[in-house]
Amino acid sequence: MKTIKFSCRIIATILLLLTNFQIKAQSLSSFVVANAGTSAVNGALSLEWTVGEACITTLDGGNTILTQGFNQPTLTQYQIIDLIAGWSGISSYLSPVNVSASGIFSQLSDNLVIAKNYSGFYWPSQNINTLGLWYEKEAFEIKVNEASVLQISGKPFKDFSLLLNQGWNYLPVLRKCPVSVEDLTNGHPGIEIIKGIATNGVFWPQFGINSIGNLLPGKGYFIKCSSELTLTFPDCTGGKSVEISPELFNPENSLWPVVKSTPVSHLIVFTDEAVNELNTEDIIGVFANGQCVGVTQLSVPDFGAKKAFSVTAFADDPTTTETDGFVEGDVIQLKIFSPGTGNQSIVKTGWDSSLPNFNGLFAQNGLSAVKSLVINSTGPNESNTEITVFPNPTTGIFRISGIENPQKISVLNSNGMQLKSFPKTLADGSLEFDITDLPTGIYWITIETNDFTKTEKVVKY
Repeated sequence: MKTIKFSCRIIATILLLLTNFQIKAQSLSSFVVANAGTSAVNGALSLEWTVGEACITTLDGGNTILTQGFNQPTLTQYQIIDLIAGWSGISSYLSPVNVSASGIFSQLSDNLVIAKNYSGFYWPSQNINTLGLWYEKEAFEIKVNEASVLQISGKPFKDFSLLLNQGWNYLPVLRKCPVSVEDLTNGHPGIEIIKGIATNGVFWPQFGINSIGNLLPGKGYFIKCSSELTLTFPDCTGGKSVEISPELFNPENSLWPVVKSTPVSHLIVFTDEAVNELNTEDIIGVFANGQCVGVTQLSVPDFGAKKAFSVTAFADDPTTTETDGFVEGDVIQLKIFSPGTGNQSIVKTGWDSSLPNFNGLFAQNGLSAVKSLVINSTGPNESNTEITVFPNPTTGIFRISGIENPQKISVLNSNGMQLKSFPKTLADGSLEFDITDLPTGIYWITIETNDFTKTEKVVKY
């Protein structure tokens, strides 16, 4: 009889607790009480208890805490992160339960191409994993083959501050609501630039540019600081929301092929003075070796205000065999297309020496400013030659055909370091390269002639 009374008392206590829980928080599904303790899970909440403990509830909004005598259970929430096909930046507003980064990303299975940040990278197809753990308050670069979702389970943060180093940092979003980039930075002089990972969005207060508007939950960004500082994310009540139309990678009436975005980029700002040389709705393209790797269009309101704007130029994608973007040291070429007239013009550019990259060459996280333009000028001729690299990938020996009278040939590794190379010219005019003594990886062959500079990517396995 004592056992029956004891069990009834336990069940009554738990039912009373869950009744209070239902009134003040959210309801739980049906569950079974065992005589040695049990748990209940419903949606975003997980409840655990030990039989016989006195229970005291403290329920307060979304960050619910339940204290059970000496045992405090975990309240788990779930965040669904939408992934687009290709590259993007991601982060979470939860401290993950599973802190193994590869364990979290493994749910994407064969759809995952690569995930990386400053800690390392996880590249399943190459059997490489140096990523380690997903610590809280982190952001990642990620590439997937198809649009998909990533689920993160964990606990909400108690502290919404973020310590940032001098220079470039990853910027996660620590709130579950959109956060105005202006509210977050609040005019902090140490914040130089925020830019989206593999997007055109830029916050550049020096030039009055804000094409980001809101930092979105689940997304990841880059931030550049002039000194070490701490940012605190404002709460989700009382903050302003800034609606900015997303910038298209290719405007609908663009003459050029669709731009492929990557996490590595170079920002080019057109200052107020340069805007005076343009027309409303002009489309500005950035070209690397004849490929359009960055584009933007002047909107009517911005043009009327003669407002500075930026163009994001994207680097080559290291996970593909073809060269589809800039490599370190490539010449930046600008073109303008006017939809009204159908004219395409090459631009001669005057660079502002006040920004670090004023030599007109691409650099990782490069910053350049156009202070003057000469449109319809005679620019460098583009190569119409069909260049072929074979075999590619290669075990070490490969050929490049379609190049006449090369003036300079360079072989660069993935860090942009120039390596010695002595290609042979064969009877058919093709160039033969031998990189068998170099480690496996990705290399770039840059060939300069009197008329153009061409870079080809080679994968050695």
